[in-house]
Amino acid sequence: MKTAWPLVRLGDVCELRYGKSLAAPARSGTGFGVYGSNGEVGRHTVALTEGPTIVIGRKGSFGEVHFSAEPCWPIDTTYFVDADATTADLRWLFHRMKALPLTQLNRAAAIPGLNREDAYAQSLLLPPVEEQRRIAAVLDTADALRAKRRQALARLDTLTQAIFIDMFGDPNSPACQIVRLGDLVRAPITRGVDQPGPEVVDGVPYIRTTDVTGGVTHRNRLSRCAPEVASQFQRSVVEFGDVVICIRATVGPTLLVGEDLVGANLSRGTARIAPSDDVRSEYLYAALNSEYFRRQVEGQLRGATFLQLPLGELRDLLLPLPSRAQQERFVEAWRAREVVQTRCATSLAQLDALFASLQHRAFRGEL
Repeated sequence: MKTAWPLVRLGDVCELRYGKSLAAPARSGTGFGVYGSNGEVGRHTVALTEGPTIVIGRKGSFGEVHFSAEPCWPIDTTYFVDADATTADLRWLFHRMKALPLTQLNRAAAIPGLNREDAYAQSLLLPPVEEQRRIAAVLDTADALRAKRRQALARLDTLTQAIFIDMFGDPNSPACQIVRLGDLVRAPITRGVDQPGPEVVDGVPYIRTTDVTGGVTHRNRLSRCAPEVASQFQRSVVEFGDVVICIRATVGPTLLVGEDLVGANLSRGTARIAPSDDVRSEYLYAALNSEYFRRQVEGQLRGATFLQLPLGELRDLLLPLPSRAQQERFVEAWRAREVVQTRCATSLAQLDALFASLQHRAFRGEL
């Protein structure tokens, strides 16, 4: 049965205090955490708060909620709540504030911001302090499980490179042939659409640099341009097993094209690499993410306003080319990692759903 807790405003529960400016050059680099709207941004020997602290984004990433288990220095783009600013349990209040729609309360047109009075007006049920602590303990336990799954996924992301190094070692080894990237493709390396124009609902999807972040994207998240525009760039239409690499602004991130992305085009900030029969797509993707290749990319970057990697320089970059049998063994290890990664991602999604359910029940007095 739902508990009869009083309905109050956030402003009745806590005071959102203003952070204080601390320029990056003035930070010592060691000591207590310095927090901005996106979380910890540095360290400093002096803290502004007295103990554990909730930090809320005020400008920029407004409404984002972070927790410091120790005293910290929230800067002037944030609000903060410590034990002097509330009588509520801080961990409970942290979880409760994260569940409030603070990221949707923006009044500023030019610079996104969270108005303190808008935050104070948010309503919530207020349980007794002992119940707050019990709820916080349950949510902390569930959140810790989610954090472990995220850590496992992060380690799996680095496992590919660990396997790569273990199998192929130093690419300068005489036992490993070194070749130009341009000699490992079945079609010219090319970039995509120059001016995609306005979004077209039923248009041709195209991959931008922002879609490549993290190495995974889905077709239904892509922007779309008019077919007549896309038809001028047929050579940049991606096929299964192609590798997409960012060549403007954020240079270097890559994406291995799966079935979901077949037929999509590219933006001018990305390039299509279509591997020849001499190289497996999975191996090429891993090689393009190796430290050996990244160092070469850094040496070829151009531009003052924003960085870019010209296609000519990209084609001339070098890669180790092991035997086909070695590549096949690498692909077997790759696929085994993918199975574990898929299971871990599924488990994380289930934990996320469980956590959301626990939150909903806890804050309604039904946990």
